[in-house]
This record gives sequence, C-alpha cells and structure tokens, in this order.
Amino acid sequence: MRMIIGSAIAATALVGCASPDSVALEHRSELSAQTRGVQLNDDGRMSNVGMFGTTCQVTTEFAMMQDDFDYESETDTVVDAHVVPGQGFTAVVITPGKVNVTTPNAWPLSVTFEATGVLDAAIAGEGFVAIQAPLQASDCNVVWYDATGQIVSSATTLGIECDEQSDMATDQAGNTWVSTDSGVFRVQPDGSVLAVDDTANARLAWDADADALYLAALGSSSVRALELDGALRWEVALGGEITALAHMGSEANAAVSISTSSGGELVVIDGLTGEIEADLPTPSSADALDVSGNGRVLAVTLPNSVHYFDILALQ
Repeated sequence: MRMIIGSAIAATALVGCASPDSVALEHRSELSAQTRGVQLNDDGRMSNVGMFGTTCQVTTEFAMMQDDFDYESETDTVVDAHVVPGQGFTAVVITPGKVNVTTPNAWPLSVTFEATGVLDAAIAGEGFVAIQAPLQASDCNVVWYDATGQIVSSATTLGIECDEQSDMATDQAGNTWVSTDSGVFRVQPDGSVLAVDDTANARLAWDADADALYLAALGSSSVRALELDGALRWEVALGGEITALAHMGSEANAAVSISTSSGGELVVIDGLTGEIEADLPTPSSADALDVSGNGRVLAVTLPNSVHYFDILALQ
C-alpha cells in the first residue's frame, strides 16, 4: 500500500501488522479539494462528489472532473448512491431543506424535492428515505418518498431525537436505522420503532451482501454487526480510535479507519464472522470511506483531498 501523508502520496509499501492480509491497496489518483461526501458508482470508475457550491462527477482513474450539477446551496453534501432500475447510477445530495437526486445517465439529469429539516437521506427501492427534524422541534421524523418526491409513508413523533450528529442507513425494503443521542433505532415504513443498540451517535452502514448493520461510535475502538432483528452478530475491539466506517459492497466486509499513536490503520472485517481480514497501517486516519458496489475501489476522504485506491485480493 502506498502511504497517505496529508495530501501527498509516498511510494513506500506497507504491510499489515496483525495477521496475513487478504487484501492490499494500490493508489489510483488524488483529488485535491475539500469535499462534502464522496460516493462511488458500482464499478468504481466514477464518483459523485459534493463540493463548495456544486456537485461533480469525478473519474477515479485520474481524478478528472466531468459533469457538474449546481443546486441552490453552497453546502452540497453527497450522502448516498446506487444503481436504480430505469435510471442507472443515482446519487442523493442534501442541501438545506431539500433532497436532490442526481441521475447523470438519465433525463432529467437532476431533480430537487422539498424536505423540511432534512438531516440525511438514502436511496430506498426506486425512491428515497429521509430523516428530518422540523424547525423548532427535535423529534426525529423518518419519511419515505417515491421517485417523484411524493410521500409514501412516514413515522413521526417517534419519541427519539436526532440532530446533526445523527446518522442513518437503510435497506432496499425501506427498513431504516437512525442513530441518536439515545442509541440506534430501527424504523419501518409501517411506523414501528425498535431500539437495537445503546451506542450514542453511532456511524451506521447497512451491508446488503452480509445482511448486517455495522455500527461504531466515532472515537471508540469497538465495531458491532447486528442482524436485521437487532441481535448481535459479532463485536470486534480494534487497537485505535475509529474515525470512519463503511461496508465493502459485494465483498460483504466492513471497512474501518482508525487513528493510532503511529498514524492510522485501515481494518477490513469479515461481515459474516467478525474475523479481521486485513490490517493496513496508514500515516493518517480517514474522515470518511466509501467502497464501490463491486468491492474493488476505495475512496478515502481527508480534510483537503480524496484518494482513490484499487482494492487487490491477495492470493
């Protein structure tokens, strides 16, 4: 693995220090920019990136900017992306009071929907789901929308609070997990709410291939995987403070960035068993991670840059 030092890439190779690693990373390119969310497409060749005043399509091979999409905000934040039947690659971008859907391979190329107090959003089926905290209220509302932006169902006055520290994850059936100061809750389109974990303000990632919810609190050293019903599948203690969490697409693994006394590590955990598959030292920890749907490309977000890597399987 080539080292990440600030925004520079050094050619020194690094090897995992815990056990023989099942994967290695090879650097693709660097995007020198402050970003607000990075989401890769399924094959990892393209990324949708939120920036100051715009959202851009960026190739991962050379970090070249292509199409840009201007929404009515200077705080475009890309929060999710998937392939949606009939419209191809689809990215969700939130701006104050709005959810914006970018479809670079379909017409129209983008569309904007009103969503009062929107904190986060994700694709669910052919539509999307959002967590919203209306003005002058702290109750968390979970609202499901169809592809035209019409409300399909909602769960309001849940008795749970959400704010800017909250995170969410959803599966294609619309089951939605919300992290709050009080823990993690699963909310279903019929309005039912189930408390599944007591970790406050956890980062969340739903892994459809492992059928597991990964969760971890930033600054903690423990990652958990939960079953759909909230039962604990596994818990793994890591040797540093967690800074970012993601699922790894079809590989059915969790990717975790941790901060250590010597810099950082990228840890890959088997989503089914909790076994550590790789433990790759890095000079710094990541602010955010995203992995392509095929599990072959990794985007690592730092304060002033994004680094794209090929994920290589070791024999």
